[in-house]
Amino acid sequence: MRLRNWVVTSVTAVALGAGGFVMPAGATARTAPDASTLAALQCYPNTKNFKRANSTVQKTVTINLCVQRIGTSGLRAYADISMENKTGTADIVYDATLNVRLEHNDDVIESSAESMGYEINDDYDYYWIASTDEFSSPLTGGWSADGVVYYDIVGDGKGTQTWELHGSPTI
Repeated sequence: MRLRNWVVTSVTAVALGAGGFVMPAGATARTAPDASTLAALQCYPNTKNFKRANSTVQKTVTINLCVQRIGTSGLRAYADISMENKTGTADIVYDATLNVRLEHNDDVIESSAESMGYEINDDYDYYWIASTDEFSSPLTGGWSADGVVYYDIVGDGKGTQTWELHGSPTI
């Protein structure tokens, strides 16, 4: 797996009988978030299979659109992007661009664009986060993440197409 703009850490647990485990020294156990934390983050998954025209070359892309409240007044929208290994070796797209938006009652407040054509065409699987800048507002309710992907499939003759992503639930 190739990581892009993301730092990954992992903790290895040693398995014991009856489902128990031992955490390495210095590691901390994670607990389920409380209700207030869950209310501060809402996501919605979107998945699409990109396939080159007249070919078996393809790659599946999953984009989880999320809206997050940070502290009492910070907000951001982000896309948690993952891609499986590509089948075949030919390029799939000429270009692909993701646009992520932080919206309040469907009005665009912040947006961010992220190129992703290279990752779709590459042979490896990928994982990264694309985010809007943090926006400060005391307003509660009506905040969501939304987005769109513009892409041009190699060899289909259709030019740039649009994948409208399903937005996150509101917080």
